[in-house]
Amino acid sequence: ALAPALERLAAAHRGRLRVATLLIDRAPLIAEQFGVAASPTLLAFEHGERLAQAVGFLPEGLLQLLADELLQGAVAGDQL
Repeated sequence: ALAPALERLAAAHRGRLRVATLLIDRAPLIAEQFGVAASPTLLAFEHGERLAQAVGFLPEGLLQLLADELLQGAVAGDQL
């Protein structure tokens, strides 16, 4: 499951990375606003600007790598 991996990722980067989840069937207008049509979809933002997006399940190791790259500014405007 993705949720435990995201919780560990948020804990590992506490204070530098915030993780939020949204159940798209309960908030379809928000999902539509961000162009989310499939679950899971991961979106990365900085100061309200979308930096990256990934659709589909990602293994925990890849999530960690992407978080590290985002925090270092190595990913911008990319499809993950």
